[in-house]
Amino acid sequence: MQVLFEKIRIQFSWRYDVMNDFQKAIDTITKAFEDLAAKIKEIADTLNEAFGFSDAEKEKKKSLSSPARYGMSLKKFRRESFIKQYSYHPIARKHLPYQRRNY
Repeated sequence: MQVLFEKIRIQFSWRYDVMNDFQKAIDTITKAFEDLAAKIKEIADTLNEAFGFSDAEKEKKKSLSSPARYGMSLKKFRRESFIKQYSYHPIARKHLPYQRRNY
């Protein structure tokens, strides 16, 4: 029984070591990608400043259309606001068996 427990303990300790190694490798890869993302962000910001692209210019740009154009006329689905002009519901049901012809 002691030998069996010793074998199980060795197997679990081996798995624990392997999992620690995998975790360390994953942490290293994650840190490398975070550093790469930070460098790419810096490069993009530098290029935006060099070529004159900035968010402030986009915000300052005035709209060419009037605010009145952004109303019901631009709504894609007008059926929701459509009022029916004809809403007749017949009183008696049609096409019942006694109303059909047998030729």
